[in-house]
Amino acid sequence: MSAEKLLIIKLGSIGDVVHALPAASLMRRLFPDAVIDWLIEPKSAPILYGNPNLSSIIEVDTKLWRGEVLRSPIAVASDTCRMASGLKKSRYDATIDLQGLIKSGAFAWVSKASCRFGFPARECREVLNALSTNYKCWHVLDATHIIEKLCAVVWAVGEEFGRVKPKDDLNWCDGVDSDIYVSADCRLRFADFLMVKGVGEQDVLVAVNPCAGWITKQWSTRNFAKMLRILLDTDLPRQPYFMLLHGPGEEPHAREVLSYLKGNDNRVFMAPRSDIPMLCAMLDRCDLVVSGDTAILHIAAALHRPTVELFGPSDPARNGAFGNRSITIQHSMACGPCYKRECDSMACIRNISPQTVAAAVLKLLFV
Repeated sequence: MSAEKLLIIKLGSIGDVVHALPAASLMRRLFPDAVIDWLIEPKSAPILYGNPNLSSIIEVDTKLWRGEVLRSPIAVASDTCRMASGLKKSRYDATIDLQGLIKSGAFAWVSKASCRFGFPARECREVLNALSTNYKCWHVLDATHIIEKLCAVVWAVGEEFGRVKPKDDLNWCDGVDSDIYVSADCRLRFADFLMVKGVGEQDVLVAVNPCAGWITKQWSTRNFAKMLRILLDTDLPRQPYFMLLHGPGEEPHAREVLSYLKGNDNRVFMAPRSDIPMLCAMLDRCDLVVSGDTAILHIAAALHRPTVELFGPSDPARNGAFGNRSITIQHSMACGPCYKRECDSMACIRNISPQTVAAAVLKLLFV
């Protein structure tokens, strides 16, 4: 079988896309001369910019389609048909669906690729996705972390095309990396920002992300402030600076942490507003990142930054920082991991103490 043109389908959130980057690295290693394209939503596409493993990035705005379908059904239908026609004309030899949703399966189906790789039904986020694939990658059943699962899918593609033999050790991630591109321009602009804040090249910089997309993943702003106060009051050989991260619409939340800090300390400051390329540059400069289970955590881990990760309803064994120095903090509950977006108790995240997080920061920075 020919494997000259391959299409990765991973549409979704930035964090999910970051988890799939090592799979693209593995695919390029197995298929060094192939055209490897990636189908993705526009909001997450910037994390792929400059990635050396990809031939091109194809953006498809399914959220816009859903939002406009009632107002402009003809325009949405026309745009959908145009995208489907473009995928078909590309004549992909194989699609690799790393999403496991009905919509990702639909794109694989309309591409008319002869080989459509994906998850077994029990691993699909939406079970009907399994109807769109004709090669089920059973290796994923032997993996725990999501990065391992996605690399296992790619390994199965390599096996099918005769590029590799089955692995006995089940370690599909050997020698792969996320290959996130950090632009020189963003590095320089962030260095200028830090200079204004009095942070030199040799100073210790800790990024603190007090925000989260799910309320159940949100550690309280008061706890973040208490943790920072402990660190600020600790006599250390090198005094760190702390930068509060925030995404679109999250700036008030981060400022709330500052409001709870008693005393004005210039070692704690707000990060500049940023897009994804600038965020990557900021995280790449940091000596440590403290965050919940968010895209920021996963980007930091992909950039090989040490992390203190605060987990609530999700499973760190599946979603935690992978392959780098990290300390996971989670208050274990009999009901978890539940992956619930709403919970009356939220004890798994609320019961994490500021003292525990501060101790983890100090251990990674100075031990």
